[in-house]
Amino acid sequence: QYIQEYMSYYKGTYNRVLRHFPGLQSLKLRTMHGHWISRDLLATQTALTSLRMCERSAQLDDDALARLSNLVDLSLKAQTSVTTHGLRRMTRLQSLALKNCSHISDSVFYGLTALTSLVLRPSLLITHNGLARITQLQRLSLQWNSTITRIYYLRNLNTLSLAHCGGVGDDDLSQLTNLTRLDLTDNSRITDRALLPLTQLRVLWLLGNESITNEAVARLPLLQTLCLVQNEKINGAVFPRLSSTLQFLVLGYSGERNAESESQLGSLTQLRQLVTMDTPFLSDAALRRMTALETLINYGAKLDELIACNEWIRVGRPTIVQKRACYEAQKLRLCPTPKNWFTCAR
Repeated sequence: QYIQEYMSYYKGTYNRVLRHFPGLQSLKLRTMHGHWISRDLLATQTALTSLRMCERSAQLDDDALARLSNLVDLSLKAQTSVTTHGLRRMTRLQSLALKNCSHISDSVFYGLTALTSLVLRPSLLITHNGLARITQLQRLSLQWNSTITRIYYLRNLNTLSLAHCGGVGDDDLSQLTNLTRLDLTDNSRITDRALLPLTQLRVLWLLGNESITNEAVARLPLLQTLCLVQNEKINGAVFPRLSSTLQFLVLGYSGERNAESESQLGSLTQLRQLVTMDTPFLSDAALRRMTALETLINYGAKLDELIACNEWIRVGRPTIVQKRACYEAQKLRLCPTPKNWFTCAR
């Protein structure tokens, strides 16, 4: 049985609670605000296959980690007592996240031959030489990581995040032709030249990207999910080229309002979900043409001024979520954000 225990924002009894679940298979520990989980007690959870830890929740060491030999999914944040040697012995790991674990070095990957998913936040000791030992990787996140510069050899990757990343350039990215999901949030180093060969892309996140243009996006024949927020080089002219495939669009703060751009947005007749953030493109004419639309989520724009939206509200279809808090939209799994796009944008 799959059990997931969230212990966060409550005082006092974390260790007593944990003792009541000796057979836990999945455990996520958030920040405990001074209430720490006992290292020895955590090590007794030998049935765990998934463990995700934030800083100030518990401290593992190599001995405690060795007792959790069934782990296949491990996320560590600011865990200073786990060493490269101890982590390398976790040979069953398929998914690993290292956040602010700057003491872990390249040699950790010698033993992790089953690893297929890796999140690597800023690290001083892990370089592209270490990643070259795990060419079986399928999912990689290098958010905020500018240390890694070469990844062209990871030809099996299907999911990649280079958000806020200044290390990897066009030459390497353009060779990863098996990619289906790509996050280039706030990444202005990657240009059209890298994107054009990636014809298998189905999910593309361009939040705050100022270097990708209409030409590259329009040449992605399988694109189903697209985020365009704060993109001065991309405008409504790209929509007709994506009309047969695009199903999920996040749109905001991009381009200038005119009749042509509004008409071009309406060409997305296969669109099922639309998230708008003060977008200038919305109009009654455009919305009425989107006959496949199932969900419209709005932040900021005045949808009550649109006759089409008022008509939809009366008939109850499509679903309209207006000015709802981001947390609520994420909980409904309607609005993926750069933080959780790996799991939501499918």
